[in-house]
Amino acid sequence: MGASLLIVITFIYNRCSIYPPHKLAQAGAAAHDPRYDTLLAVAELLEARGHRVLAVPIDRPYQLNEYPRIVAAINRFGYYSPDHERRPDLFIKWFGARAERLEPWRSRFENVPTLVFENGVFKDSVIVDPKGLLGDSFYAASLEGRVQEGFDEGKCRAKLESMRSTSKRPQSPYIDIPEEIRGNYIFVPTQKFLDLSVTKYSSVSMPELLENVAKYCTLSSTPMVVKIHPHLEGIELGQQKAYVAKLQSTYKNIYLSHASITFLTQHALATATLNGGTLVDNFNSQTPVVSFARSLFSNSTALVYDTSVERGLTRLSSQHLPWSAARKLRQQQVVCWLHDMSLFSSKTPEANLETLQRHIDALLEGGVKKLDILDQADSDTRLPKPELDDKHIVEMIKRPAHTRPCLQ
Repeated sequence: MGASLLIVITFIYNRCSIYPPHKLAQAGAAAHDPRYDTLLAVAELLEARGHRVLAVPIDRPYQLNEYPRIVAAINRFGYYSPDHERRPDLFIKWFGARAERLEPWRSRFENVPTLVFENGVFKDSVIVDPKGLLGDSFYAASLEGRVQEGFDEGKCRAKLESMRSTSKRPQSPYIDIPEEIRGNYIFVPTQKFLDLSVTKYSSVSMPELLENVAKYCTLSSTPMVVKIHPHLEGIELGQQKAYVAKLQSTYKNIYLSHASITFLTQHALATATLNGGTLVDNFNSQTPVVSFARSLFSNSTALVYDTSVERGLTRLSSQHLPWSAARKLRQQQVVCWLHDMSLFSSKTPEANLETLQRHIDALLEGGVKKLDILDQADSDTRLPKPELDDKHIVEMIKRPAHTRPCLQ
């Protein structure tokens, strides 16, 4: 039995982060935020084991009264004030909690072991990383070796079969592309034009990717199929539809599809993408894919990576088609490793806590300091729950707000 730890979490709740508002009803019971559900259960388990968990609002001090579930977490666990007497032993931070939002706590979190989390790539999952996501991932440089350690192909195959589809969103059962192009088209799933994953980690914009793939396909007499990101609506959806229509008026054999991501990756000659979560759909279906933006997978042979669209497509077609058995195996290994290292709202808090411990062990590997969140702590050493004395936070919590359906 060890000393009680102080663990700070930035709770987040927005069920529209996966499902657009008009699709919430269609999603039914799935219309929730796995980040909140999973970390709330983990926090309760940590408290039951004698540790102190405190919350930091990601929108301090803005619009906190619009987030009833964040307020509930603060009331349940306590608020970590910027002038708290003790630095945390572990900080579990939402990926979207930008530096300026956390500026009041900067000195408190400096050199503190930190785990970053965000919506995962699997249904009801949360991805975790000891450094950052996408191109900033702690695991990016070492992924190729990590996924091979202790790999059990039989167990991995069974896991892949049980998942059927890795997509975290409902998929259309309809097939809307001509039968004669199946197996012979380049597939491009779009990302939001101004998404952080693109603006921060890619030298190729989404419109540039679409334009260059269209040129390549025209020159090589290869059909091109585009699927617009299913979360887009309003102006953003209109912009992407208009851009695809412009390409269709300029180039031949370009199709806009609403079919499932699984079908479209499985029946493509290859997929061309930046760094979206659909990469995992390619890995799950063990299909050829070339990526043009930095991600967790950029150094892995599970894909072909390049910063030039023309060069990357040429390399893929001349050197890597047909897709080799070695690359298919690496894709299996990546999917199963990522699944094992993700949190799930469907898993027990104990199982998710063990996953968090694996990330902590990876972060502190080789160091003198160890951090164990699995042990029962000596309750006599647990810090008391602090009083909520931040007047601005108190006032924001008391002030009524018309909460958007996404935040309820």
